[in-house]
Amino acid sequence: MSSLARKVDNLRSVELFRALSPSQLQKVARVVDEVEFHAGRDIVRERQYRDGGGASFFLILEGKADVTVRGKRLARLKDGDSFGEMSLLDDKPRSATVTAATDVVLYRIRSLDFQRLVKTEPAIAVALLKSLAGKLRATEQPRRRS
Repeated sequence: MSSLARKVDNLRSVELFRALSPSQLQKVARVVDEVEFHAGRDIVRERQYRDGGGASFFLILEGKADVTVRGKRLARLKDGDSFGEMSLLDDKPRSATVTAATDVVLYRIRSLDFQRLVKTEPAIAVALLKSLAGKLRATEQPRRRS
């Protein structure tokens, strides 16, 4: 499998990108780079921007990472998990620290590259907005009581 095809296949598994067509996924895959972090290294840092991992989205290909806020561990991420969706869109400081719990291999999409892409391919932006709107609606649904 080619590198581009492998990237498309991995991106297809991310909820944010599920509404994209195969050709749109290929265009997104072209702005993906693969990065590695050793265990114990911060991938992104809470309340930081440029020095804290920058505005990027990450998809974990291999390994585990811990999510902490003010030093309290909230979650452990694993293969197939992603983080940083909001950073693609709003260029704001990070809301959490994500630290490699093991050596990790990730796909990274930098916000600047992504924003250039959606300016030239507005249909991608529309598909992502639909995906985000669906996510928001799901969180707003009243919970059923048993």
